[in-house]
Order: sequence, then structure tokens, then C-alpha cells
Amino acid sequence: EELLYGAMLPSGADAVNALAIDTAGSVSKFVEMMNVKASELKLKNTHFDNPVGMDSADNYSTARDISLLLKYALQNETFYKVFTARTYTIASLNKVVSSTLIGYSRSYGLDITDIVGAKSGFTDGAGLCLASIATIDDVRYLLVTMKADTTSRSNAVKDSLTIYDYYSSNYGYQTVVKKGKKVRSIPAKWGKTSTYDIISPNDISLYLANDIRKNRIQYQYNGIMELNYKIKKGDKLGSVSVIYEGDTLTTYDVYLTKDISYYHPVLYGVIVICVVVMIISLDVIISRKKRKKKRLKKR
Repeated sequence: EELLYGAMLPSGADAVNALAIDTAGSVSKFVEMMNVKASELKLKNTHFDNPVGMDSADNYSTARDISLLLKYALQNETFYKVFTARTYTIASLNKVVSSTLIGYSRSYGLDITDIVGAKSGFTDGAGLCLASIATIDDVRYLLVTMKADTTSRSNAVKDSLTIYDYYSSNYGYQTVVKKGKKVRSIPAKWGKTSTYDIISPNDISLYLANDIRKNRIQYQYNGIMELNYKIKKGDKLGSVSVIYEGDTLTTYDVYLTKDISYYHPVLYGVIVICVVVMIISLDVIISRKKRKKKRLKKR
């Protein structure tokens, strides 16, 4: 546990190598494990050559891949606890280690209150980097920045704060679907109620620009276009796509929420046949009358 904090907070490469050897038996075998995990997580633009991030032609990644890796790692409770720690006391050495984030913020007067956890990095090839998570106005963010200008050691933190400020100021959760919204009506074949209204079951909120024009949101239903007696309560009818300016924001499924009463199809068929027979009979009667009138006229 002390080695984990030593690796994460002050970026101790010695702690990283010790952990690698203890876990896999050697640094090289641990690197093999790293690449297997990268493959499992489908990090298509990532390959590891060493466990400490030193520059190498075979040691590379992207901001997107690192963000996916971080998102995966944060599911581990121990990792989350270490990643979000500001300081930690190594009891065996009676030494306090601190996150590099604290040093940067104090030296350059940066407000890092909203940043919940972070890990900095630097090499000549990668420049100043920062992987971080933040919570602002109850919105959780995950951000990876790379290649910050090296004229100031705090630039990766400044870049991250700038990006967090932009998104928290211009974006937020917007309700795009309200519970009970009628999407469309579909006919019920042989139903005692002629139509059924498809209703949105829940509110749906999405993280969108604050200036989105909600009157331009469209709802496109794809699914069963006519109900029949075989479709029961709870059966899936189809899906609804929420579309804004040509882009699909989200899609949700809709189900039949109540039983529909139907006229019995056999009875319905009999009624139809009777009606047809009546029409034919009336037509025959009318035709006979017309022929009879013609014959009377000829006489």
C-alpha cells in the first residue's frame, strides 16, 4: 500500500519498479502484463515498453486511450482511494508524501478545489501531462491533457483548469425527454380502443451545451406500427431516437404499458363476412329490380 501511494503521489519510479517486480517477478514480465491489459481494454493506440513512462519508440499512447484506462482503473476501490489522495503518511519511514498537484497549485496560486484526484507526468517527448477527475456543480468529469508548454511546470494543471472552466460554464445536464411525453399514436387492429399512445416512461437528461434550442429537438419512433391481440403488456414496441440538428443524442426503448382489449378475430371475421354477404345481397336485389323495371318499360 505504501508503494502504491509512493508511485501515485510523488511519481516515484523506484516504487513503480518495486511493485512491478513484486507483482510479476520482473519488470519485463510486468510490462508484458501491461500490454495484455491494454489489449483487453481495446487501447488500439497504446503500447508499453516500461512501467514508468520513460520515452521510448515502443512506449506510446493517446489522450483517449489513457482516459479509457483511467476510467477502468477508477472502478477499483483501492486505486480510487490512492488516486484521490492529496497526502499520505508512510508509517515505516514516518514520511509524508504529497500529490504533485499540491506543489503546482501552491507554487503558482492555482485553485484546485474542484479537482478530486490527479496524476501528473512529464518526459521530453510527452511534455507536461495530467490525468484528472473533477466534480463541478454535481457533474463528474474525467480529463487527460498532454504536451503542455514546458515554460512553466504548472501548465498542464492550468490547461486542465481552463478546460474544466469552459465546459462547466457552457455545458450542463438538459432535460431532453419528459416523463409522460406522447411520442406518437399507433392503431390497434380489432382493438376496442382504436389507438394506443406511446408515452416516454422517464425523464431523460443529457450533458449538452447550455444554448441548445429545445424546440428543435425531434423524436423519431422506429418499431411496430400497428398493435394486434398477440402483443401483450410488457412487450417491446420499438425505440425512440432523440435527434437534434441531425445528430442522434440518445435512443431509448418503449414497451406496451397496458393490456389492450380486442374484439375476437373470429367474431370480427364473421361480422365482416356478414356485412359482405349483406352488401352482395342488396346488390343482387337492386340489380333484379332494375332488370324488372327495364322489362316493364319494354312492354
